[in-house]
Amino acid sequence: MMPRFQFAFRRTLFYLLLILAYLVIGSLIFFFLWKRGSGLKAIGSSSERLDFERAELLNVLYAEAIGRQEHDWSLLANQKLDSYEKSLSQRIESGQIAPRNRLKPSFGLAFRHCFSLITTIGPVDIDDLNIESKIFSMFYAAFGIPFVLLYLGQCARAITSVISGVKQLLLLLLSVLFLVSIAYDVVEQGADDTPFIDAILSVFLQMSTIGCEDDKDELPSILLYISAAFGISAFSVTFTAIQEEIERLIGPYELKFTHQYAKMERAISGSRLEVLQEDDTEDYSEHTS
Repeated sequence: MMPRFQFAFRRTLFYLLLILAYLVIGSLIFFFLWKRGSGLKAIGSSSERLDFERAELLNVLYAEAIGRQEHDWSLLANQKLDSYEKSLSQRIESGQIAPRNRLKPSFGLAFRHCFSLITTIGPVDIDDLNIESKIFSMFYAAFGIPFVLLYLGQCARAITSVISGVKQLLLLLLSVLFLVSIAYDVVEQGADDTPFIDAILSVFLQMSTIGCEDDKDELPSILLYISAAFGISAFSVTFTAIQEEIERLIGPYELKFTHQYAKMERAISGSRLEVLQEDDTEDYSEHTS
């Protein structure tokens, strides 16, 4: 093995262990913060929502009952509310309306949340988080993202010490994309019939840290953690090589544009200077006369 690769690999392993420890510690802290405020938040938000819906319905009923006597309005309101509650319960029992399931705090979800923050894969759902968890998430990501960038930098050095050239790096990217997509398709085959092109797109979006909006399109947690350890770095170094190649190709056009802009700027500056000189000459002649 080449000395450059060995040195980069040792540093990569060090940063990987550092990130793993950072994830475990952050997940424990986030889990306790999330668990402490989840029950209180659920009760408060549920009661406030019910009070708002009841007040809104009473306002509608009051508008419909204008001109009626107070006793008739109360009877109408009670009848409407009873009818609404019965129809709502019937729809829930029949499965037409499913009550929203709140996420229960767990270490696995806390680890996934912290992982999404520092890798910027996202998206991160903040609806079920309390204030303490939201504040902690911001500070945690502020220090965690630089750790991941250091790790990706060492991975890039290790990869480029063995593989060089845009074509070889593109082949590496496609190999990682294809292998992870096959693994994802095999894992999801028993649960849901996911088209292979959807699996490829899902893997591409997550390895490029764009992320998927729908939870069902995300990779399973274990597969995501394993594939991201090498996949994100492979995508990152390939995108960097493509960026350098694009910069090399458009370099001559950029140079021509710079020269033309400089000529135009000098022409404009020269015309302005001539106008100023003419104005100064006219002012001097008027003053002497």
